[in-house]
Amino acid sequence: MLRGARVVYSLEVAGLVRFVAEEVRKLAEESQRAAASIGTLIGEIQAETARALETVETGTRRAEESAEIVDGARTAFEQIGAAVNEMQSRITAVSKSTEEIAAVAEESSSATEEVSASTEETSASAEQIAASAQELAGTAQTLQDMVGQFQT
Repeated sequence: MLRGARVVYSLEVAGLVRFVAEEVRKLAEESQRAAASIGTLIGEIQAETARALETVETGTRRAEESAEIVDGARTAFEQIGAAVNEMQSRITAVSKSTEEIAAVAEESSSATEEVSASTEETSASAEQIAASAQELAGTAQTLQDMVGQFQT
C-alpha cells in the first residue's frame, strides 16, 4: 500500500507539475503578449512624442519668424515716423519760404507801383517839356520871322 500511495502521490505531484507548468506557460504567453503590447504602446508613445516635438519645433520657428516680422514692422514704423518728422520739417520750411516770398512779392509790388507812379510823373514831365519845347520852338520861329523882317 505504501507503494500504491507513492504512485498516487507521484501521479498527484506529476499532475500538479503539469498544472503548474501549464500555468507558467500561460503566464509566459500572457507576458509575451503584454510585452508586445507594451512595445507597441512604447512605439506609439515615441511616435506621438516625435510629433509633439515636431509641433513644438514648428511653433518655435513660427514664433521666431513672427518675432522677426514684428521687429521688421517696428523698424518700418520707426522709419515712417522719422520720414513724417522730416516731411513736417520740410513743410514748415516751405511754409516759411512761402511767407518770405509773399513778403518780397508785396514789397516788389509796392516798388513796382512806386516805379509806375514815378514813370507816370516822368512821362507827364516829358510831355510838359515837349509842350514847352514846342512852344519855345514856336516862339523862336516867331522871333526869327521878326528878325527876318528887320533885316530886309
